[in-house]
Amino acid sequence: PGHTRDFQRIVISNTMTLIDTPGILWHKFEPEVGLRLAVMGTIKDSILDMFMIASAALLMLKAAWPNQLAKRYNIEQDEFPELEEEFIELIGRSRGMLQKGGVVDFERACNIIVKETREGKLGRMSFESPDETDERFSARIFETL
Repeated sequence: PGHTRDFQRIVISNTMTLIDTPGILWHKFEPEVGLRLAVMGTIKDSILDMFMIASAALLMLKAAWPNQLAKRYNIEQDEFPELEEEFIELIGRSRGMLQKGGVVDFERACNIIVKETREGKLGRMSFESPDETDERFSARIFETL
């Protein structure tokens, strides 16, 4: 929702055409829907804290796309930190985002995670599937943030 900008007609086959049109983003929705929309960039970054958006992105990537996450940031899956804050710091260190005293520039690391997810640097992916419920993501995101 909120991602389509223009009318699109996509021919799938001789007998099937997909038509995608812009819709209206509803005023109220569940918090996990809002976080997914924020990760995609549909909701303005100024509405939510960038740490929260980056943490949500990492949670979703770890759950649904761990191979792409490991490959992009050159981290073995068995080395994934449990806490998103530690994961962001690890990515910041691996990318050389250090300030004086060797402290990770946390905001910059959050921004790069969100930016690279949005730009498809980890590959083309979706954070939802028709047969999936939000329980796995919802429970984890709210106990973490």
